[in-house]
Amino acid sequence: MAWAALGLAMILCLWPVGAGAQTGSLEFKYQRLELQGRVFHPDGSASDTTFVRSFWTQNYLASVTRRFGNQLFLAVQGQYDRQSFIDRNERSETPYGQFRLAHPVVGLIASYRPTIATRQVAAIGSGGGVVDTGAVRTVGFRSEQSVVSAYVSPARLPRVDLSWIRLHHAPDALSAENTQDTRNARMGWTRGPLNLRAGYGDVSQGIRPSSLGAPVQRYYDAGLGLGVVPRPNAGLRLDYDARRFVRGPSGTIQNRVLTQAASLSGSYQQTPKLGWNVSYNLQHTEQEYLLSSRFTDQEAQLLGSWRPTPVLGLQGSAGARTLRSGRGSELQRFVSSTASMRGRVRPDWDADATVSQSLTWNPRESVVATTQARTSSKWRLRRGLEAGGDYQVSVDRNASASRRVVSQWSLSLTASPWRSFRARLGEHRYQIRSGDSLAAGSSRSRTVEVRWTPFRTLEMLGNVSSSGVPPRNDPRTTSTTASVQWSPGAGIQVSGNYARTSSAQSNALVSLVPGRELAGARVAWGPGRRWAVSGGLTVVEPNRSTEARQYDASYTYRFGR
Repeated sequence: MAWAALGLAMILCLWPVGAGAQTGSLEFKYQRLELQGRVFHPDGSASDTTFVRSFWTQNYLASVTRRFGNQLFLAVQGQYDRQSFIDRNERSETPYGQFRLAHPVVGLIASYRPTIATRQVAAIGSGGGVVDTGAVRTVGFRSEQSVVSAYVSPARLPRVDLSWIRLHHAPDALSAENTQDTRNARMGWTRGPLNLRAGYGDVSQGIRPSSLGAPVQRYYDAGLGLGVVPRPNAGLRLDYDARRFVRGPSGTIQNRVLTQAASLSGSYQQTPKLGWNVSYNLQHTEQEYLLSSRFTDQEAQLLGSWRPTPVLGLQGSAGARTLRSGRGSELQRFVSSTASMRGRVRPDWDADATVSQSLTWNPRESVVATTQARTSSKWRLRRGLEAGGDYQVSVDRNASASRRVVSQWSLSLTASPWRSFRARLGEHRYQIRSGDSLAAGSSRSRTVEVRWTPFRTLEMLGNVSSSGVPPRNDPRTTSTTASVQWSPGAGIQVSGNYARTSSAQSNALVSLVPGRELAGARVAWGPGRRWAVSGGLTVVEPNRSTEARQYDASYTYRFGR
């Protein structure tokens, strides 16, 4: 079926436009990478040289869509990607086809994606990232992915969803042939307040598609849900789910897990300002693998919320949960309260604040008290000038007088003296104070951002930042970036960028070449919606022994409507 989807996609893409909506694109791209490196020869000697890699990339995409009546929809898509290196026996080809049929009652999606590649692989022990060609051999790879999914959803009857995925890897010089099938089936039915659900899935593995044995992994699950609304301001819901998971082929020691989970929740809006929520969750798990184990987890909570004014909000909760440790499981109790305020202090000053207190204890350990507070403000100092600040702190205490304080604050200043210019300065600090000197420390970061648009067609951006790593704010990393983009009109766009960091980093503009400094420029021209051309140059570590250059050029043509 997947092969049929690919063939049908290619055939329909040749239909005249009048047969249905049709779109597509063609793209050709050339890329050349030059980098300095060292060659290691079999006799142990080495020499510096310039390595050059050039390749072509081709991409073809076409799709056709048609609608039959008001409910039936058909879509077919075909795609072909190819990448081939110049003067190097390396290439990859990936065709793709998809067929999609959609209807309110039934639907089907099928796709097929084979990948054929030839790569040059360095022999084990050749050393280095760039090696002598005598230590390299050519290996061919082939893999296939087939996907089929469907659904059936008749009115007033259960909806059924089915899916099948096959991954096949052909044998090559480095690995053996292998195949994996994944199958899933799910059913769901909702009738008024009742919801029923069930599912099955398995995974089979083998050498060839024709030699797949019994599933090596299976799961079964089933559940139900019931929601009741006895009054407009009250609701109640009950859910139960059971899941059986089995891993391992038949006849061997299998890992079997049975999980049952039940939950009960309710809500009651006593007044427009006062509401209550209650919940209880229970989960029981049984596992059989070499040894048998069973454990049960529970959690219950009562939550109340009160908002006497639009500015002030209060919350309180109490409950218990299962705590699991090396000594076993026990019931942990907790209570918490929260107060929050948000509003406008003055016409030019907005602020919000939150304070919370929680107590947690269990029979074997001391009470742990946690206090958290946060406040933030935003000031409009004058037209075009704004300031902001945020501070938050968390304090943990226990009966042994041990205390841990985590705090962080940030300040920012934003200036927009005129519409085309914007600058922002920011600083952030993070600090930990604890009785354990190894857990204490701090870090700080600063950022300066500038955006200037002197003309409608010209935009310039700049950023300077520095940051440290706790606990000693070291090592520190600094980075500087700048970019400019000019669009004079007629579909022309010219851009440039520069970046410098204190530590080597990989950049998406240049593949697999990390560096501390990068500069690039790009020119693009697209006079209409049909076609566009572009070209660019990127240099990593300019004027250094590790300098690398990348050139690229592309042409894109779009068709259809």
